[in-house]
Amino acid sequence: DQNISIVYVDDVTKATIKTDQLIGKSGEAANYSTTASVEELQSKGYRLVSDGVPANLAYDIDKTVDQVYDMHLTHAIKSSTKKTTRTIHYVVTDGSTQAPADKVQEITWAINTDLVTGEGVAIPQAIYQSVDTPNLGTTSDAEGNQRSYIPDEAKVAEQMIAPTTDLTSLKDSNLTVTYNTAIAGKGIEVDDDADQNISIVYVDDVTKATIK
Repeated sequence: DQNISIVYVDDVTKATIKTDQLIGKSGEAANYSTTASVEELQSKGYRLVSDGVPANLAYDIDKTVDQVYDMHLTHAIKSSTKKTTRTIHYVVTDGSTQAPADKVQEITWAINTDLVTGEGVAIPQAIYQSVDTPNLGTTSDAEGNQRSYIPDEAKVAEQMIAPTTDLTSLKDSNLTVTYNTAIAGKGIEVDDDADQNISIVYVDDVTKATIK
């Protein structure tokens, strides 16, 4: 009897995926097709690289050496994308003026997933850029008090993002900038019942002296 080994090799790991052993008589046709095995492995995420089995495989007459044929496969890769956002919320603590609208930033991730292992890597195609905090200026209340609004962050820093193999970490993020209120100036208090004074000054434009 003659032996033929059909070895299916993972070119990524260099490991043997499976081996089909055939036994037959010298000169006989092996009647073997790789189609079923290749289709099975493709369903598990493999992609055929090369088929080393002759089309008309037959048992040879050399009884001292077994026939060995290699089938090389690699891991199929699925490419996809995902978008995530960073939302900056703005809050005025005392509600005395309208807070700015939310700032929403978006980036896209390029994802390559190994269909054999299920493992993937996500690579960000951009960063979250820095954002200057809007200046709310000042407002006045009914008493003439001037309010200014001081943010706890003058600028939201840019966020560099590294590639990751943890695909579950690709999530939207949120942060909040808070404006605290400060009294910038007091209005002039007027006593309506107090006596008021008016001075009429006569000036000598030649001597610059007050005449009366």
